[in-house]
Amino acid sequence: MLNMLKKLVVVFGVVGGVAAILTFLFVTSDTIQKKHEVNQVVGDYYEAMDDHKFQQAYDYFHPEQIKYQAPFREWEKQHESEKVRVIRIYHLETFDIQEAKPKVEVGFLSVDRSGSHCFKGTWILKEQYGDWKLFKAETKITKKRNCELSTLRSWIAKMNEIRFQGFSFFERA
Repeated sequence: MLNMLKKLVVVFGVVGGVAAILTFLFVTSDTIQKKHEVNQVVGDYYEAMDDHKFQQAYDYFHPEQIKYQAPFREWEKQHESEKVRVIRIYHLETFDIQEAKPKVEVGFLSVDRSGSHCFKGTWILKEQYGDWKLFKAETKITKKRNCELSTLRSWIAKMNEIRFQGFSFFERA
């Protein structure tokens, strides 16, 4: 009877360990998927801005964020007047992915008639009806004129790294 009980404990331990591993793999897979989704939203937002698809870009805002934005027509007019020719992400990092409102730190390069500019800031995303939306900018995006060559090299390296990971918003770069 004691040997049978020992075998039962060992079998239960192995099965419990497998369940723990499967749970870990499920959580990890879910986390990777969530990270991909929130990064994709941020990337798609800036891609829409780069393509001057302002309605599409505006649609990435969560309704609570829209309260702090100008109405769409004013917002669109402001961005059209900036005459930005190129927007390229050089830094994208996700934080608090397990939270209900994950954060994505983004750095990007823009080029307009006055030169190149580097921006860096953090978006907090919030889910709405199964889709991730840009909820709010946690920090004011800082702007730096005439990005350094090292920033551009960093952007190229990051572009290649993220393209390798399968994100589509760098395919045109």
